[in-house]
Amino acid sequence: DFPPPQGHHFAYGPLKQLTEFMGGKYASTHGLSVACLRPSVVFGFGRGGGGQSWAEVFATNPALGKPAALPFPADNRENWIYVDDCAEQLVRLALKESLQHYVYNSGGETVTAAELIDQVKRHLPDAEISVDEAQPYTPRIDDMDGSRLQTEIDFRPRPLSAGLLAHINEARQAAGLEPRSAS
Repeated sequence: DFPPPQGHHFAYGPLKQLTEFMGGKYASTHGLSVACLRPSVVFGFGRGGGGQSWAEVFATNPALGKPAALPFPADNRENWIYVDDCAEQLVRLALKESLQHYVYNSGGETVTAAELIDQVKRHLPDAEISVDEAQPYTPRIDDMDGSRLQTEIDFRPRPLSAGLLAHINEARQAAGLEPRSAS
């Protein structure tokens, strides 16, 4: 379901497609086993800057008592996966002796920005997180089926709420604050 390169809004998508293509060529030329993982929006503490820094700040800032902003409307849908779960998927793919497929989707949980904010507020009731209704919807895939990968590596990502709590507590721990408990 990928558009042609000219249909992308960012260079990132077509470069990922090129990497998958080149990986396939290299694998067949040299007799290697290669697997591609197409991750959802990966969130977690320590992500740093870049074009998707909001995928950290939306939970890190409120964990530290600061406001945060999401650069899209409240009804924008995104598919989210916690960084540790995405890392586990990559490790399991790399260590599996043989794979049934060349490309896998990470899967994750799809929510609107408003639903994401509500989930953060379950752990941090005083969180201040805004959206920007003037911005366009994100051009990323907003729902991703990870069942092929779950079957292949026998691993299911944790629920979004559990990933958010881990993210929040990592940020709080780094700042010397007490962790939050599951609500």
